[in-house]
Amino acid sequence: MSSTVNINEYTGKAIREIRQSKNMTLNELAHSLNISYQQLQKYEKGTNRLSIDKLYEISNLLGIEINNFFPGADFSFMRDDIQKLQAAEHFAAIKDEEMKAIILKLMGKLSSKLKDASN
Repeated sequence: MSSTVNINEYTGKAIREIRQSKNMTLNELAHSLNISYQQLQKYEKGTNRLSIDKLYEISNLLGIEINNFFPGADFSFMRDDIQKLQAAEHFAAIKDEEMKAIILKLMGKLSSKLKDASN
């Protein structure tokens, strides 16, 4: 019975971390799932069990393979990938070409300063 609680807690923690890494609020994800934020909060805390159907729905909404919600899956690497995707999506949405050039130049300067600081 305790392994059931552990899997619920693990899965809930994974959902919370992935949701937060995508800068999505409890309310936003809960609304997309047609559940209350309290229910989602219970899933994330591992208090309530998730059906496989609901977990599949969550994985689709978060853009994550369902197997990443189970022990043994290393989802810590995804935070950087998710941030890169978000940056690319935001950048692609910018229509002003001059602004895009400014942003690229700024990112280049920031990244070289970060490289210099780490050496």
